[in-house]
Amino acid sequence: IQGDTVWVALGDVVQVTLSNELLTDGVTLHHHGIHQIGTPFYDGGAMIAQAPVPPARLMRYKFRAHPSGTQWYHSHTGLSYADGLHGVFVVEDPADPLKAFYDTEHALMISDWMSFRSADEYFETKESARYNTDAPNVIDAPWRETCVVNGAASNSSATSSGYVFEVERGHRVRLRLVHGGWNLDIDVAL
Repeated sequence: IQGDTVWVALGDVVQVTLSNELLTDGVTLHHHGIHQIGTPFYDGGAMIAQAPVPPARLMRYKFRAHPSGTQWYHSHTGLSYADGLHGVFVVEDPADPLKAFYDTEHALMISDWMSFRSADEYFETKESARYNTDAPNVIDAPWRETCVVNGAASNSSATSSGYVFEVERGHRVRLRLVHGGWNLDIDVAL
């Protein structure tokens, strides 16, 4: 439901291989927040910077990690990022002026998930219901949207407690938050 969190250092040359294992759709990969200085052809904007990578093919992206900060990567083709082709991409600055203010850090991607449906199917159903006022409300049943953190959802049946991390007593934590959702408004409170 989510890709790995990637940590790189400011100025690193990053190489990523995108292997399209979808059966019918093309896909691209965009590193949101990264300045593609001298490498605009690796930006991943479908039909803007590149054509989608066809099924059973791959593409190697190569760029310099800049600027520092909490970024994210996601598919830039259709709604495939809403089906899980996304993740956190952190560019660490070795001279981070905030380093003295925390003991540990965690990157959290908050996104939404629709059970039993792809984002394309959900979107079609939602749009169809919007224009057909005689249709029953097929959006609400049996498909539910929920919020996930780092790909883990919590639920009331206690089969999943969601994403949990431990912090040593007295330690200060830096939370790197990314909203990777597409359809839900998400409020965060500590």
